[in-house]
Amino acid sequence: MKISILLESFQPEYWGGRETRWHYLIDELSHLADLTVFADFSRCPKEIAFPNPLVNFVDIGPLPAMYNARGTRSIKHALIFTLRSFKLLSRNVDVILTDQTPLISLPVLRLISLASRSQLSITWHEVWGVQTWLKYSKVSGLIGVFIQTIGIMASKNIVVPSLRVKQDLQSKALSKSAIVIPNGLSQNYSLKTTKTESSLNDSVKLLFVGRLIKHKNCDFLIDIMNYANRVGKNWHLTIVGQGPMQNQLHALVEKYSLLNHIEFKSNLSQEELSIEYSSSDLFVFPSQREGFGISVAEAISHNLPVIVYDIPENASIALLERMSNSSKMSNLNNVVWVEEISKLLGPRIVQSDLEQRNFLTWSKVSKDYFEFLNSVVKNDRPQNSQS
Repeated sequence: MKISILLESFQPEYWGGRETRWHYLIDELSHLADLTVFADFSRCPKEIAFPNPLVNFVDIGPLPAMYNARGTRSIKHALIFTLRSFKLLSRNVDVILTDQTPLISLPVLRLISLASRSQLSITWHEVWGVQTWLKYSKVSGLIGVFIQTIGIMASKNIVVPSLRVKQDLQSKALSKSAIVIPNGLSQNYSLKTTKTESSLNDSVKLLFVGRLIKHKNCDFLIDIMNYANRVGKNWHLTIVGQGPMQNQLHALVEKYSLLNHIEFKSNLSQEELSIEYSSSDLFVFPSQREGFGISVAEAISHNLPVIVYDIPENASIALLERMSNSSKMSNLNNVVWVEEISKLLGPRIVQSDLEQRNFLTWSKVSKDYFEFLNSVVKNDRPQNSQS
């Protein structure tokens, strides 16, 4: 099977759930199919992003930055990305794979798939409701609702990472159903740690991993650490990720004199990231909106206590079911979060194996994904059928 994959972002330039998903899927699928990855490699060479000799590459860069100075999506980036997607016509393939963003690219990609006589499969990582769009922007939010609806109509053979996203998709007007193919975990993440309870005099290490954007509530992490420091907690926070809020977060750290308590890291290898999880005492994740929450799953597999923001748009809360050493918080009150974190800090409870916790390896996820694509190409199943 010949597959083209169009990427808007990838590791290590960006470190989010979808980038992690494609990182592993591309590596695994390269052993099952003939892959060509279309992406902007002007800021990160393909040899660093995908050191895999089995994968072919087409550079669609340079592209403008994905986010503007206000931390919102760049329209210029979306338009140029959409125009560059016509390079997909240079390859004769069986199926084209991509994500739902930028939304304005989806109708064009549908036309490209028709012109090239290729199947098209879109992965929707999240679906926004009207209120979420209006919080994003009262004016452009209404336009976003319309463009998202058009994008859903143009999508074909939809894949989603969680049941939550599937339900959100089906709740929309003119919606389509989808197949759930969840994220996996690296085999490295199944290694258990046996960290003991930290004494009151030892520094406690908190960890956050994710994109530094508004809905992740990264600034609230600074609020937590500011209050913890004021009440005498000897806590250290490591923030792993990049994004448009990075400068703002650095400014807040300096404002509250937390340079000795908060550390920023990025461009980590998977091995280095695994070390961060293993050496931490608790994973703190105040994100407001998640389609799956892969960093939460990774933290759980490292036997880390986890504290998350309990809100309907956050699909990662489903990962905490039957976990005794975790907390779901109903609000963003730094005093309450500090108190709850203090309660969670203690001996690690050794979790069961990944399979027993309903986590799949990337090898298994990739095989399921390949079988789905095979059936799409062979027309063995109706498009967008229930699964």
